[in-house]
Amino acid sequence: MESPPPDSHPRTAPEVGSRAVLAPGTEIAGHRVRRELGRGTTAIVVEADPPGGGAPVALKVPLSGTADDPTVRARFLRGARAQAALAHPAVVRVHAVGESPVHGPWMAMELVRGATLGELLGVGELPGGRALRVLEQVAGALDAAHAAGVVHRDVKPSNVLVDGDRAWLADFGLARGDEDDEATTRAGAVIGTLPYLAPELVRGGPPSAAGDRYALAAVAHQLLVGETVFPRPTDAAILFAHVEEPPPAASARRPALPAAVDAVLARGLAKEPADRFPTATAFTDALRDALGPAAAQLPSPVPATRAEASTVDPPSGAAPAAPARDEAPPAHPAPSTAGDRRDAAGVTPPRRARPGRRLLLLGALAAAGAAAGVVVLVPAEDRGPARAADAVPPVGSGLVAIGSALDGPADELRGRDCRDRVPSGSSPACTVLQTELPGRRTVVPTTGAIRAWTVRGARGELVLQVLRRRGGEIFQVFRSQPTVVPDTGVHRYPLALPALAGDLVALAVLPGARVGLRPAAGARTERWFGPVSAQTGPGRTTGFAYDVQMRVELERGATVPPPRLLVGAEAARARAGREVAASETRLPDGRRVRVALVEVGGAVVVDLFRGGVRRARSVVPDLRPGGEVVEFKAFESPGNDSQLNVGWRNPGTRSDIAHYFGLLAESLEYYS
Repeated sequence: MESPPPDSHPRTAPEVGSRAVLAPGTEIAGHRVRRELGRGTTAIVVEADPPGGGAPVALKVPLSGTADDPTVRARFLRGARAQAALAHPAVVRVHAVGESPVHGPWMAMELVRGATLGELLGVGELPGGRALRVLEQVAGALDAAHAAGVVHRDVKPSNVLVDGDRAWLADFGLARGDEDDEATTRAGAVIGTLPYLAPELVRGGPPSAAGDRYALAAVAHQLLVGETVFPRPTDAAILFAHVEEPPPAASARRPALPAAVDAVLARGLAKEPADRFPTATAFTDALRDALGPAAAQLPSPVPATRAEASTVDPPSGAAPAAPARDEAPPAHPAPSTAGDRRDAAGVTPPRRARPGRRLLLLGALAAAGAAAGVVVLVPAEDRGPARAADAVPPVGSGLVAIGSALDGPADELRGRDCRDRVPSGSSPACTVLQTELPGRRTVVPTTGAIRAWTVRGARGELVLQVLRRRGGEIFQVFRSQPTVVPDTGVHRYPLALPALAGDLVALAVLPGARVGLRPAAGARTERWFGPVSAQTGPGRTTGFAYDVQMRVELERGATVPPPRLLVGAEAARARAGREVAASETRLPDGRRVRVALVEVGGAVVVDLFRGGVRRARSVVPDLRPGGEVVEFKAFESPGNDSQLNVGWRNPGTRSDIAHYFGLLAESLEYYS
């Protein structure tokens, strides 16, 4: 690696990571900054032109206030040099590592213009064959690292970049090598990201290659099933499950998986390191054999809500007296298959631990953290790899943009819950409506169809709503299906919702989620707390004085025909048909409803019953009688209408069709 020229800035030691220093055109060790790609709790990544020209690189430097910390500096350089020493096609290549008097340590990396594994899973772009190919490449990268004496310590979906069928393992910021100075690694005993944390690390054991392989098996489970191994509402419950609870059978969660996969994942997720596969490649080889021909036909799973939770990160200095949390992830998983004993996340309930045993273990875990000095929790996406996936996509051809321009520097963005606070597990649900945004229209200008929506700086479960004014009140008339935004980057989601001229487009923020905001002069919003139901007028309050980072794209004059809906007396008189599945739940007001999937008259329909009377019937698009029920589950959704998931496989096909409905007292609301 060549040493680039020194910084071109005067040696005035401005704040590292400030806009003045990292504005476009700034030079850092000879690299000319183009734009910011993202920043986390300790570092910022920019796209930059390297010294002497050539392809742009991803340049990473510490944030303000951390570059002078000896521990941060040592950890940054250790991770950078560990990654630079690995010459493997599935490891993000490091071009140069160095230190500058102004910016401290830095590293220049290959700029991968792709998406993270977590993002692809979130949008349903990881069918079985592709997921297996990605896992095999990551396994090869891990084996190469382990052979060089390097332990990654933070294998997770957001640290894997994917472009087509190529994959790269990135962010060796927590990596540890055999030659590491113990002083830079002992300060935090538990290091990693909770859903992928090996049991021995939870117990306070040292990081090892076996821990990386456990994390890889946890990632594999998520790619195949659509949810993490142990989706739990709290971090403590996740830690407890890693140590005490057996991993669930993947084929029970997703029947399309061969039963042979269960044994492979069980060995990969074994509690004792010695019981796991000897290499990462041995694990993926066994997984390929177990999947067999099914891998090629396996569609991408429907992702559950809770993905990466908190990262347990080593400290950068003095240890605080108690654990600190920047943010908590959303903790409201979406339901799954009906008809068996599963919890609200579609997960077979684990064996119930004896209360005394659980309390003793959790107390021991807390004591271990205190004895180690510190356990710091930071948002998982803040430790994501350098990538060029945060560029705002252009508005689709022939479409009209409504809402935010999604512009402004990344360091002006803030992520807040419905109360304008840092999100936590107690963050309530609300609807946010941008009523004033200078220079941009916030209402639908003409009748048409909404074809896409894009958010920036958000995370968690969000819903796009179309609202309409009637008689002084505002009603919800259409909405998207709940969408899990995996991280705070820029994410665009296609959809098809009808809208009339004058309709309002709002964002429903579900419990625990965050919305991206940017200060803007004259910007105003309104918001409603509580359930997002048909009538949103009551509870209306003044909202954020920010630009809500959401853009909608409208196709003028287009139509979206809704499925046929019968309500009232017409629904009550409808022909009964053959019931093939049923589910029950409560509405937000406490009343119980029953829904049934029915084959009748050459169609498949959903019937809604309340008090033994059919109140509504909706045709389910694309479904043909004689198929297979994949999922039919009605459930309560805190802060939202009760909902229904419908999964179906038409006769003679291998692909699943998914549709979503909102459940009302007298009607069904088709989402998508």
